[in-house]
Amino acid sequence: MSPRLALGAACLLLGVSEVVALTQSLQRYSQRWEGALHEARAAVARDRALLEEVARVQGPGRVAALAVSRGLGSEAEVFEAGGRRLAAVPRSPRVTHRLSAAQRARARALPLAIGPLAGPEPRILVYVGLGSEPQDLLLRLARPVSAEPSALPSAHRADLIAHAAVLGLTLAAGLLAFAPVPSEPGRGGALRAYEQALDRLRSQGEALSREHDEERQRMEGELKELEALARAGELTAGVVHEVRNGLGTVLGYARMLERDPGAAAEAGLRIREECEALEGVVRRFVDYVRQERLDVAPIAVAGLLARVAGREGRARDDVRAEVAVEPGLTLHGDESLLERALENVVRNAYQVSPPHAALRLEGRVAGALAELVVEDSGPGLALSPSEALRPFRSARPGGLGLGLALAHKLVRLHGGSIRFEPVARGGLRVVLSLPLQGPAVENGNVGAEPGAGAPPDRTGQGLSLE
Repeated sequence: MSPRLALGAACLLLGVSEVVALTQSLQRYSQRWEGALHEARAAVARDRALLEEVARVQGPGRVAALAVSRGLGSEAEVFEAGGRRLAAVPRSPRVTHRLSAAQRARARALPLAIGPLAGPEPRILVYVGLGSEPQDLLLRLARPVSAEPSALPSAHRADLIAHAAVLGLTLAAGLLAFAPVPSEPGRGGALRAYEQALDRLRSQGEALSREHDEERQRMEGELKELEALARAGELTAGVVHEVRNGLGTVLGYARMLERDPGAAAEAGLRIREECEALEGVVRRFVDYVRQERLDVAPIAVAGLLARVAGREGRARDDVRAEVAVEPGLTLHGDESLLERALENVVRNAYQVSPPHAALRLEGRVAGALAELVVEDSGPGLALSPSEALRPFRSARPGGLGLGLALAHKLVRLHGGSIRFEPVARGGLRVVLSLPLQGPAVENGNVGAEPGAGAPPDRTGQGLSLE
């Protein structure tokens, strides 16, 4: 067989294999979405009886609030038979989808899941009928695509780009293989140039394939972690509901004991203190798993740092706090969320500082970023930086490991990062880097979420994790 025929056959085989791989990739992507739609339908079907009872007894507004609180969707709307909206949570939902008559009939029988719907914020919609005549209501629930762990649009795009590039290269090589060869002298030199071009094309195709495999493996790892966190969030929501009910009852009896004289009052006081401590633990769990939305506004950094340092320092009057901020430093973000993030970092710094130590809080500008620095004189970072920012990892006995994890979550929502740096004289410097002009997408979830981490800093100055 001549080299030209061999090359043409190889191009044909490669093109067929790429078409098969692309078809399989599209099928896998479709299966992921089918799984996401099935999960959405199943979640609503499980709670349908409860939703119908609440709609019948308490009305449309209450059933919409209940659906959002139970995590069935981030937005809920209730419509009457004629299509008029009776209630919505939140009050200004961003969904304009309409059902056909056949789809409405199906939704009254079983939950109907539709999606993903294209738009500035793609989402899945679930419709379900509540009750019958004369109370014929239709509940619509919206779930953002970013909340669906089964959807990997970036991996899908990378898949399509890689396969399209390889197919294009294969087509070009096939055209070159079957192109007529000129009969003039110097034909051997042209053939050698052609072979070199093919070698370069093959090398580029192999590099693209390797890059695609690495991206796919990274995205699959992130998907597994997101699925685990989603399961933990669902479990936490159920546990929190039951624990809070029990704590309320115990706290009531403890307050009754406090009214009695003697040992009973002392016992009631101790029970109440323990209940309040448990309520604090539950609240921290809820803060971590809750999906936050940003209310972006200008923030005076000097006031923010001074307020957090003063409040957290009340428990450690033997530790002095110094606050230094560049004059007029202002950044854009959600002040309440950033204050919660700083509270966790500053609280850790106070807890690890020895008596009569000094704690330093600093605000400075670094290019397009504002850096909020918390420096302590403690023993330093006991865990690796990646472990310290993961939930439920704590080097302190009895610690929950949620303080830095919550701070990391809130900083990432603003498009920022957290960096740890050792201090020469002993201690740890925690640097919160935030965009001065705010996150990329305001009044909602940040659009491009940073990656899970960065490699070690080769300069030896510290480690950076986003």
